[in-house]
Amino acid sequence: MHCDSLTALSYPQLRSGEGQLDLTRLQAPGALQCFAIFLPKRLGDLYQRTLTFADLFDRMVAENADLVMAVRTPEDYRIAVEKGRLAAMLTIEEGATIEGDIAKLRHLYSRGVRMMTLTWNYPNEIGYPNLDINEYSQNRLESLYRTDPRPLTEFGRQVVAEMNALGMMVDVSHLSDGGFWDVLSLSTKPIVASHSNARDVCPVARNLTDPMLVALAEHGGITGLNLCPDFLRAAPTDDLLQSAVRHVLHIHQVAGEDVLAIGTDFDGIHALPPLEGCQRMPLLHTALLEHLPSRVVDKMWTDNFLRVWQENQPTAPQKKA
Repeated sequence: MHCDSLTALSYPQLRSGEGQLDLTRLQAPGALQCFAIFLPKRLGDLYQRTLTFADLFDRMVAENADLVMAVRTPEDYRIAVEKGRLAAMLTIEEGATIEGDIAKLRHLYSRGVRMMTLTWNYPNEIGYPNLDINEYSQNRLESLYRTDPRPLTEFGRQVVAEMNALGMMVDVSHLSDGGFWDVLSLSTKPIVASHSNARDVCPVARNLTDPMLVALAEHGGITGLNLCPDFLRAAPTDDLLQSAVRHVLHIHQVAGEDVLAIGTDFDGIHALPPLEGCQRMPLLHTALLEHLPSRVVDKMWTDNFLRVWQENQPTAPQKKA
């Protein structure tokens, strides 16, 4: 459900390179990868920069048509599977990209964006993050555990409503605790936390509490396992693979099998062995099958995300961009 490869890697690396994933290593039956456009707010001119990376995404798909197909609808995904291609979905990480303008959100949907993370680690026009990057740079350890109770802004409430109408999935990873509960109360469609873990297992603010996980599941939403060591391990010496399994088992026990999904955050994190790249994901798959039925692991790997995507399809007439 999330990687930063599109903005983190050089263009040639996207096909085959030294990043944590690439189109070649992602080849697997039924594979789908969400490619986020991630541009931190401090860069400025985010909307125009985002359009440039949307063009790059289109180029990546066109020049690697033997490996990948862009998908905007669940039907597109079925076609990609039939053709034996990796399905690639364009997403955005950082709601500041739309620069406080609903018309820009609509245009990005027309460009193929099907999911948007409302905030990254900066406050923006939509809301507030749980981890503020400015505080993180001054006091890393303290900021990792500090939560923010502030809700969505009034504009943020409008954004959630418009995303629901468009059929763009609302992503609450990074969002403040107050914003999370606001989104759940406002959204008429299932929401996602594209790359967040269980706060009860690893108590950093970027992860979700048990009540959040339960509410997310009751709303039909999902959370994608994040492989960032800081968000997985309760202690620096913990085994990374076993920590990942511990999060999945905890989320499954607390909130059930329909809330599980895969996030990874590859090329946006300092990934460590044995989960240092997408080619190592079969290790996690095998480890989970030691504890969970194959039905549950299949849901986590593919089915739950496809369900949420389907349930987010637009129910109102599309507005012009």
